[in-house]
Amino acid sequence: MQAKVLKLKVKKVIDRGEKYYKLLSFECYKEYELPHKYFDKYPYCYMEDNLVFVNISNKEDDNYAFKLGDFVDEATFDKLIKVLRVCGEKLHNLNQEIKQLKVEWKGEEEVKI
Repeated sequence: MQAKVLKLKVKKVIDRGEKYYKLLSFECYKEYELPHKYFDKYPYCYMEDNLVFVNISNKEDDNYAFKLGDFVDEATFDKLIKVLRVCGEKLHNLNQEIKQLKVEWKGEEEVKI
């Protein structure tokens, strides 16, 4: 898997007297690009069909789907940034495991029966 940075770009806006972040761009892996083990435990995030999915737990209100242009309140944004950092660290660790596995698991075998 080629290394990709999880990156989002936002604009700070005031809407009806409240602070929000407007999602301008988001770079993330698509679901099919991520290791299978990445989805074994929460949290995880991925992008599909111009939507960004952030799944924090198995509780419905702990899962988010965003599209470009969405407004995110400050508290939710802070929570998401913390979770996305955990997602990035988890993916980094899995990629290190995969790198080691590729070193250990190579060669050919012939089985005669």
